[in-house]
Amino acid sequence: MQPSTSNAPRLRFLVAGPLSPRPSGRRGRILLADLAERLTQSSLALDVDVGPALGAAGELKIKAKFSRFRDFSAAEVVQQSLGELHRLRERLNAPSARPRSDELLTTVARIAGRGPLHAELAACFAPPPEKPAQAGGGDLVEELLARGSAPPKSAASSAIDAVVRGAVQSTPAGGAAEPSRAAHAALSAALARAATAVLADPTLRAAELRWRALRLFLGQCPRDQDLDVELLDVDAARLPAALGELGELDPLARPDAIFLLDPLTSLADAAALAEVAADLHAPVCAELAPAALGRADTAAIAAQDLGDEFAALRDDPASRWLALAVNGPVLAAETTPAGERVVAGGAALAVAALLATSLRLGGTFAQLGRDADLRAPATRTFKHGQEDIPIGTAAPCSADDQLALARQGLVALASPQQSDLLTLAGTPTVHRSEETTTLAGQLLVGRTVRFALWVRGRVPAGASPEQAADAVTHAAALMLLPGTPLRPASARPSSRARRARRSRSAPPSRPR
Repeated sequence: MQPSTSNAPRLRFLVAGPLSPRPSGRRGRILLADLAERLTQSSLALDVDVGPALGAAGELKIKAKFSRFRDFSAAEVVQQSLGELHRLRERLNAPSARPRSDELLTTVARIAGRGPLHAELAACFAPPPEKPAQAGGGDLVEELLARGSAPPKSAASSAIDAVVRGAVQSTPAGGAAEPSRAAHAALSAALARAATAVLADPTLRAAELRWRALRLFLGQCPRDQDLDVELLDVDAARLPAALGELGELDPLARPDAIFLLDPLTSLADAAALAEVAADLHAPVCAELAPAALGRADTAAIAAQDLGDEFAALRDDPASRWLALAVNGPVLAAETTPAGERVVAGGAALAVAALLATSLRLGGTFAQLGRDADLRAPATRTFKHGQEDIPIGTAAPCSADDQLALARQGLVALASPQQSDLLTLAGTPTVHRSEETTTLAGQLLVGRTVRFALWVRGRVPAGASPEQAADAVTHAAALMLLPGTPLRPASARPSSRARRARRSRSAPPSRPR
């Protein structure tokens, strides 16, 4: 039976991680409509050395600023941060404005020095090598005989030849289409390599993954009051302590589930978060980097035993409050002259997005498999024989692989071949037990436990069992079953009145 939330008050999901360059530690509600403005307020500026990627003679640092989603693209980086070379490249495609070869090479030398790029562009305009003379003197004799037999040119004809030769020698280097096309291709590839190097900067790539994954999740959240999403802007070092402080909140003000922006890179961090989640009675879902298990990728995780440290984590009772996800979705992909750039990750927020989608469509957490309705923002291809197969996840993951990973306590995202659909075979928590615990199940278990804690704190000291039962019933109707017709407690008859009513309605006793 699938856990249902159709009769429950709105859920609270908390997204935690460093969204701004200098995390503030603040917690607050976040909506999809606010995301672009939040990105502008949290803009990231970098100085990146693109010299090696561009083919410069030495170091070449450029400034790059990212305050809009479209800034995270190679084309935008080229236009904004390598503008002079970009404009020079565009002129090579304009017949009326093509630069001369000397102008082109002088500009490149001024910006990037006389390095590999300069040499490659110079080669585009170099004259073709002369054909080597053939052995023997037969050709020379024939040439002399041909010159002697050729009729003499008139003065007018010689003048025309001179004009033509001069015109050819003074034609701009781009005047010839072939050299210009070759130079355009070489410069385009160099600019694409430089932009890709900027976007591959570890700080920037992590930021891009966070923003894109958050947009995927928020785009699936119900538009009514079924789900509240809050963001805790905190860095990795402060994360466990910041989550622990949520325990000071009223039990029903705590989040129902917590999703981390950044992947976990060690099992020790995972164990620490499991303890915090158990104390909060709220499950934590995080992406697990394959390197944390000493593996290269998802396929290697599915194929091998994961070692003693992971086994110990699975045997820890607190790990029933922890879900670890692998094989994140493809969040962006673009084709550049230097090759394809793929951004894949954010597995934890993809799980959150699937839960939100299922909740929005049916009020339960049942639609997570092939009946799910979540699409990856982009696809990538992998080789299958001679064929390129598009998928919506970082790596191929078959249904058998998903089940194998689930048996090891890991949530694996998958995408059918030739599709951008994202699916889950299950949402197991890490804990190993006879009865499998799931993320959705623990979410509702935690909700019930926190409700019990909340009620316990509101039953007056010295209350009678009937008064305590009344308090629990009243609170349950308000918090777990909203909409249930229920009179205020003060309007209910007292215990004495209820006994009197029962005695009046009882049949009279027969005389003896």
